[in-house]
Amino acid sequence: MAVSGVFGGAVFGVLAALLFGWGVNYSLISPGNVFPFDDATSIGRFGIFLAVSSLVVAILHRLQRYAAALEQKESALLKARKAQETEALARRDAESHLTREANRFETVLTGLLDAVISVDLGGAIRYVNNAAETILGYPRVECLGRQISDVLSLRAVATDEAVEPLALTSLRERVPIRETDARVVVNKDGEHIRVEPSAAPLYGERSEIIGAVTILRDVREKHAAEDRLRDHEQRFRLATEAAKIGVWVWNPATDTALWNRVLTQLAGFGDFEYEGKWSALYDHVHPEDRQELENALNAALADKKFLHCEFRILAPSGEITWLASTGPASLTSAPAKCEALAA
Repeated sequence: MAVSGVFGGAVFGVLAALLFGWGVNYSLISPGNVFPFDDATSIGRFGIFLAVSSLVVAILHRLQRYAAALEQKESALLKARKAQETEALARRDAESHLTREANRFETVLTGLLDAVISVDLGGAIRYVNNAAETILGYPRVECLGRQISDVLSLRAVATDEAVEPLALTSLRERVPIRETDARVVVNKDGEHIRVEPSAAPLYGERSEIIGAVTILRDVREKHAAEDRLRDHEQRFRLATEAAKIGVWVWNPATDTALWNRVLTQLAGFGDFEYEGKWSALYDHVHPEDRQELENALNAALADKKFLHCEFRILAPSGEITWLASTGPASLTSAPAKCEALAA
């Protein structure tokens, strides 16, 4: 009966109680009597037995349902706990990965020679790298949280007028910006540093703009080298013009040539610098000297030797001018070229 109540439910438990009561009366109380309930006393006892049995079955069934519900809750709790543990592990892995990436990113930014400054939507500085500290003249702790316009003073090179930091311009226009002209940073110590600035918006997880980053490239060495190169070129130009020495360069890969003003004057073409096709000048070489000049050029390029050749030039006026050319053939650069002095 108990087994039927637990595993079969209330209906089967009551049915088992009926059969059990009938069987007891039939086999023990009134053997051989199919319907042993022939008086009120027997019916009363059987009713009491049936009521008690039904109550027991109901209690057992309720306990069984409670045990099943409890087992389901425990299973759900175990699943939830495993899910939480898995989520916590995934979160720790993600945080660890994020920390490693942040450290790697910080290392990269720290090692950059370019100044990197990021600002939020309000223009307040949120990050500066070491190069930015050097250019601005402010330590990082004095930069963070301040408006970028308070620590970054930009001026135009030509006019010395104040220029808005590109990070603010990029935030307002919502596009990347790169200045083609150099700017001057006047740092905390009053030092003027020539830079090439650029800026771009920063985007969040939902593709919304959350700030901007600006990069300042120190170009003092670059412009100093350009100034030195211009100075050397000017000196070389003055020296060759004073000595009446022509200079020409030929690039066989592109068939281009460059003649200075002295050489065009010596050849009788006029007072200008020529830059164009070598063939246009080669056509003015005296026909009897063209093969010798071509052989000398090819030999100089092939053997990496100095070119030395004398040839005649036919000026547009018909005048013939003798030129003696000497100079190195360069194969170390790409493409190969031949440079020579002529007089």
